[in-house]
Amino acid sequence: MVITERPACPIGFKVNFYILKDDLMDIKKKKRGIALLNAAVIEKKDENLVVSAAEKITKKEIDFDEDIIHAINRAEEQRVLDFEKNSTGFKCVSDYDEESLVYFSVPEEKGWIVTIDGENTEFINSGGMILLKVPAGKHNIDFTFVTPGFREGRNISIISFAIFII
Repeated sequence: MVITERPACPIGFKVNFYILKDDLMDIKKKKRGIALLNAAVIEKKDENLVVSAAEKITKKEIDFDEDIIHAINRAEEQRVLDFEKNSTGFKCVSDYDEESLVYFSVPEEKGWIVTIDGENTEFINSGGMILLKVPAGKHNIDFTFVTPGFREGRNISIISFAIFII
């Protein structure tokens, strides 16, 4: 038996291009993976948030004949650094020469708190995943997940237990 490892995309990597969701939906399903390795997908309403950090690409400009391994290697070269998981999320470091869009293959959902150098930052929904606009230079990025309603539920439980004891 022979076991071989196949290259895989990093969880976070810089993207140089973005594609609008409507344009992505015009691409055949089998080809969308290559498109997403070339560009982050965004809604038209979010375009003004990303134009300073990436260039718009259309389906006509994507090389669908590109080898998937080449596309994955390109993502690997642009990955975030020092990726480290912890019990509440993960952290990493970005170090890019210019303001950049960094795509994280992490589902976008309520409960994520994202900070860049300790400052809360908004993230963009990129096809159900998280897209960050990161300033130029070296920055610490922290993702913390807090289950929605957890704090309220904990407080209600504590108060209820206290009432029960009394």
